[in-house]
Amino acid sequence: MKKLLSVLMILVLSMGLVAFGETTVTFTDVEEGSWYYEAVKIMAQKGIISGYSDQTFKPMNAVHRDEFATMMVKTLELDLSSSGSSFSDVPGDYWAKKYIETAKAYLTGYQSGDKILFKPKDQAVREDMAVALVRALKLDLTSDLKYLEQFQDDETISANLKPYVATAVKHELMSGTTTSEGKLIFDPMGTLTRAQAAVLLQKVIPGEEKIVLNPTEKIVLEEEKEKEEATDQEKTVKLEAVTSASTIQLEWTKPSKLGFQGYKVVASKSNKSPKYPDDGYYKWITDYNMNRVEIMQNHNYNGGDFDKFLAGEGYLFSITTIYDDGKYFSNTEDAKMPGTKVSVPDYIEPHVKAEAVPGGVKLRWEKIDHPYFEGYKVVAAQKDSSPVYPEDGYLKFISDVNTTEVFIPVFHEYYEGDFSKFQPGQAYYFTITGIYKDKNIKGNAVKVEMPD
Repeated sequence: MKKLLSVLMILVLSMGLVAFGETTVTFTDVEEGSWYYEAVKIMAQKGIISGYSDQTFKPMNAVHRDEFATMMVKTLELDLSSSGSSFSDVPGDYWAKKYIETAKAYLTGYQSGDKILFKPKDQAVREDMAVALVRALKLDLTSDLKYLEQFQDDETISANLKPYVATAVKHELMSGTTTSEGKLIFDPMGTLTRAQAAVLLQKVIPGEEKIVLNPTEKIVLEEEKEKEEATDQEKTVKLEAVTSASTIQLEWTKPSKLGFQGYKVVASKSNKSPKYPDDGYYKWITDYNMNRVEIMQNHNYNGGDFDKFLAGEGYLFSITTIYDDGKYFSNTEDAKMPGTKVSVPDYIEPHVKAEAVPGGVKLRWEKIDHPYFEGYKVVAAQKDSSPVYPEDGYLKFISDVNTTEVFIPVFHEYYEGDFSKFQPGQAYYFTITGIYKDKNIKGNAVKVEMPD
């Protein structure tokens, strides 16, 4: 492994970068145009990652946890720790001990009785990366786990790491993948590959956004001053929407770079001039050069008058450009999602029964059979006699439509409602909110007292 970490500086090839001196690095198995090419190029030239003696990078190889710790330290340019090991399975003479100890604030560990383990030779996984990115970028943790509900495997995310994964998804640092069955999953225990590590860690390189490819350039200060006064028109993009055989493609002109923060891709079913934040957003893009997106059937939408893009449905699109001094709104384009519109039967309202039983409350409801139905939200409130998700929070999301009952024990925690735990002797209103692709339908509420 020491050889693996040192071989980078003797690989000589020609990717053509000039920002980091004349010595450049390339790999025979990293093709220009691949989705990880730019990230690997930058990370290799900075000495954060290295290749193998045969001049390959092996982008699809798994990253071990000790390698991941080493990458974190080099990415964040941290001073190596001289303290002893905090982990019972990392001896003092282990090659990566200093890196693991230095990076432990950004990593996960394992509690085993009174021992703390690192498991250096285990493969790093995607939920580990979520923790590292959120901590490295010093993002405020979100307690709103709704960002995870889009994933069919959200229950498999480690409970202690869910806020980190939700935060990474919220800030679009990480996203899910679609299975062959068409299900969106996050795959928290999916192996982190060397290509993925390069792409994700490149986002947290200190000062990366300040890299200057042409270190010096003579300018006329008066002209530069005039450029800093970009007009509203220069900050407003022109949008075009084109429908293909299976997607809606949006493309827009590039605005002024001065003060630019990002693009919000906005859509609405009813508003003829959709804008962020009033109409929510589909995607938040901070890459100035990324001025094109492709929208497919059943892609999720955040905070608007619909939840998913459905076949045969028409939508109104616009781009909100975000600048240091405010927001600027493009023209509106309309487009219909390709495919045949499904005739939707009437939505079914959950019918709920609840009763106190030893140790808690049992809820039962009738099974919902509907083509748009996605699951049940178990909802409760102390003061609201007609609780509903998301206004009154939720206890549990049940994606198995065949599950029609749940037991709620005394002292069980509750999320984002008007109380935090179910207390004995206290009365609560219980209900089920039916979650459909495009709307939520609340059920009847039943008042029950938690047993002592």
